Amino acid sequence: MSAITRNRQIPSITLKTELIGKVTGRKIDANALIDSGAEGIIINGQFAQKHQLTLLPIKNPFPVRNVDGSENTMGWVREYTIQNLRIYSRDGEAYHEEKAEFYVTDIGITI
Repeated sequence: MSAITRNRQIPSITLKTELIGKVTGRKIDANALIDSGAEGIIINGQFAQKHQLTLLPIKNPFPVRNVDGSENTMGWVREYTIQNLRIYSRDGEAYHEEKAEFYVTDIGITI
């Protein structure tokens, strides 16, 4: 399913983003890690709780797997959230927006 890895020798590629509440329109600034190797869109559980995002149960929870196929010690993905995601270019102009489904798990880091 999903694999989350981090190579500390190569700088991560991040972009400035906003999550926009579907109902409230509330905007939350966030940094997105690009090309993390994950097979889905992941959001840190602590970030989701801090910002009181609506979490929905996954009908068939699944384990987070590392690139070598071993099960990640952070546990299983049991919830997801649907958010509007706005990605900004370097000059600060909004250039892409989409509704996205994020798997919620503890990835061990926040960026």
